Amino acid sequence: MNRRMLLASTGAALAGALAGCSLGRSVDTISVTAATVEQGETARLDVAAPNLSGLHIDAFPEAFRLDGPLSLGEARFDPAPDVVWQAHPPHWSFSGQDTEGTVPIRTAPETPPETYRFGFAFDIAGKDGTRYEETTVTVEDGSG
Repeated sequence: MNRRMLLASTGAALAGALAGCSLGRSVDTISVTAATVEQGETARLDVAAPNLSGLHIDAFPEAFRLDGPLSLGEARFDPAPDVVWQAHPPHWSFSGQDTEGTVPIRTAPETPPETYRFGFAFDIAGKDGTRYEETTVTVEDGSG
């Protein structure tokens, strides 16, 4: 009888301890950060989404084109995408898990100082439609 009580109390204590901690990463909302950099630096846009199944940059300024003064660096996500469609800009496909990552936007030394708008399209597993989030990259004059 004492052994049952010991196992029951140990199980209850362990369950209580685990209830207060996260066994994995949990992302509650979709978010994209903004960034301010000087000319020639790389802006890092942090993104997060629950149950992410797809992501792409849907709207971007004219300066963000192949060989333009704004370009995409190597994006990193956790967990990593299942597929990366190599378009400009690329489309990342995920397995529907909570996902966080960084999308770097490189500026050239001659990038005009300005605030540039980017729109991200998020596809969320189990949800109809696409969610859009807008952010900015502000490039400041680096000569000062």
